[in-house]
Amino acid sequence: MRRITGSVEERRAAELLNYHRVEGGLAACMRSKGHPDVGDDRPEYLSTRPAGQIEAAFAADAACRRPAYELAMARVAPALGAWEAGHRAELDAVRQAWRRLVADATRLPR
Repeated sequence: MRRITGSVEERRAAELLNYHRVEGGLAACMRSKGHPDVGDDRPEYLSTRPAGQIEAAFAADAACRRPAYELAMARVAPALGAWEAGHRAELDAVRQAWRRLVADATRLPR
């Protein structure tokens, strides 16, 4: 018999994450907000929609993911300080690479 461990909040977070990932909760939430579940066809779906529809889909996606995100972040928050300190060099490298990409993108033709 498998023993359930963790606080009520940890179990609630695990259930919500499982619902979104495994049971199609994210897709159901998106459909409830009037947006299709595009699955792996995201690039094609986004490239065929007007900007307003894309912005609305992004807003719906963020709203659907927020409850699971907030629970997950509350769970990992106590460990973030130590993790950040232990990965400072990598984080700085990613930030520098991102800034280079943004600078390169500003020079692309419009």
